[in-house]
Amino acid sequence: MAKAPIKSAVRRKATYSGMQKASMYDAMMQEQMGKMAVENIYANENQKQRNITALGEVVNFMDARRQEKERMREVEKGVAIAEEKANGTVVYDKVTLMDVFEGKNKLSEVGMESWQIGKTKYDAADMRALAQTYQTNKMQQFINGEIDEQPVLPKGSGWTYKSGETQPILGTGYYGVKAAKVLREEDAYKAGQIIYQADRSTKSYGLDKWSSKSEVVDKLIQDKFSPDSANYDADLTSMVGLTDTEKTEFTETYAEYKDLVSIKKGARTKEQTARIKEIQQFMKPYYNKISDNMAWEDVAPYIRTAESADREMIIRENEAGLGFDLGPYQINTRWLFAGDGTFQMMAGTDKVYAPWAEIDTMLMGSLSETERQQLPQGTPTYTGKEKGLDLGDFYGDNSMWKRYKNRDNINPFIEEYSEEQELLKKAGIVDENLQLFNVDANASQIYTMEDEVE
Repeated sequence: MAKAPIKSAVRRKATYSGMQKASMYDAMMQEQMGKMAVENIYANENQKQRNITALGEVVNFMDARRQEKERMREVEKGVAIAEEKANGTVVYDKVTLMDVFEGKNKLSEVGMESWQIGKTKYDAADMRALAQTYQTNKMQQFINGEIDEQPVLPKGSGWTYKSGETQPILGTGYYGVKAAKVLREEDAYKAGQIIYQADRSTKSYGLDKWSSKSEVVDKLIQDKFSPDSANYDADLTSMVGLTDTEKTEFTETYAEYKDLVSIKKGARTKEQTARIKEIQQFMKPYYNKISDNMAWEDVAPYIRTAESADREMIIRENEAGLGFDLGPYQINTRWLFAGDGTFQMMAGTDKVYAPWAEIDTMLMGSLSETERQQLPQGTPTYTGKEKGLDLGDFYGDNSMWKRYKNRDNINPFIEEYSEEQELLKKAGIVDENLQLFNVDANASQIYTMEDEVE
């Protein structure tokens, strides 16, 4: 049905007015929707741009992370090469804020890294350059046909960034002082005497405790037991009881032995290895005869010459890889340190080994209780009463500022044993406070004050 026409002018006016407003509202709505659509377009574009920027930042971050990982891998390779070149173990250090608080470093040095092998110190740039040069040279040799296989980087000690900073074993300053003492003649002589005179019921005793024993016997035969020598001692020769046949046989066998052991282990034949063991068994009765019949004061000069060429300040990494041999009589660190792998305890018991205790008392028995308490018992960086970093570390009598004021170190024996500490640190055995590093020795390396590495 058709709508009835609007007859009233008033009603027509009202109706048209309403229609006009509806059209206006509709137009406004359309305009607003248009604006919203445009804003959405802009928002979408902006979001795209933000996404692109964010993606770029992620890419940049990932690229920086990749570059940092490559840098770290390159440094690790350089460390392995440096260790193999010096035949030593690296000690890694990184400057922290605590080092600044303690006055050891400047704020600008925070984050600086160093790797020390003996007296030689490297930074990250050195290690990277070492790795790059090594790889380039080796590849060039491979390309030129000078070597048959592609170069394989040395493994070194296996140091990585993950393994982190080389830390001292806390509370071991006591043992560091003992190590410093046996680098000196008087204490080393007394320690050697205790070892030489130790329990004769053991399988190995007396002269047999030193690796140079065969050389010592040979020198004694030539110098003390030979009638042709200016130093011939008839009484001593009679006391030891070696016959002329035994002396000749030892001298000839020792010459053969020297030739055999001069061959590198990997190059020896099975027959040569077997012969070395056979000779070692042949020599053992000679060591026992001398140990049973010769006083320490008579044999000590020969041990000293054979072991250290009469030098005091010398450290040798034990030939069998069993710690370090220190000083003029090459006292092994197992006689000085405590715990597993040392001579502190009698095998299979909970009893302290008497010669170890005797050396300990001889070296450290004169220390007063006050001096013992002054030795570092914990971390050299902790300063306050409470564990961890707190306000007490910065303010008050226990603050780091007061503790480290006018102090170069926290071990009162450093000044007295400064040269010994320098040499022990050079060998990677102790830190600046004579606390022990937990590092393994690499056999055959020698450290002296005069030479970097022999």
